[in-house]
Amino acid sequence: MIPKALSVVSFLQAIEVTVVMSTLSAIIAIIMGTPIAYVMARYDFHLKSVVDAVIDIPIMIPHIIVGIMVVLAFASYYGLGPFLKAHGINFINTLWGATTAVAFLSSTYYIRVVEASIRMINPEMEAVART
Repeated sequence: MIPKALSVVSFLQAIEVTVVMSTLSAIIAIIMGTPIAYVMARYDFHLKSVVDAVIDIPIMIPHIIVGIMVVLAFASYYGLGPFLKAHGINFINTLWGATTAVAFLSSTYYIRVVEASIRMINPEMEAVART
């Protein structure tokens, strides 16, 4: 069964898209999520509760709704779509569109795990490590 599946081109393309999309979304989550997690763990600021709630949006609403939100945000007739279309950029039905949706959903989990980990590090040890 597996050797037969591995000989189907569309199956191999689906695996390739999944691996690339997952890798890119993980990189995006690391690059954008680590500073956010650090700030949330170490600093108190005026609208922290609002930022905290925004971070949790992907967890609170169904994933299908998040997908629709991403499509609407980048559709050629709505949201950022007209601007992107004018510059020849298309997110709908592309690897970048799917990666954006996956990164949006997975970054919440990444931020929460990293934030909890940073909270467990003693700030005094962190200061010593910087010197």
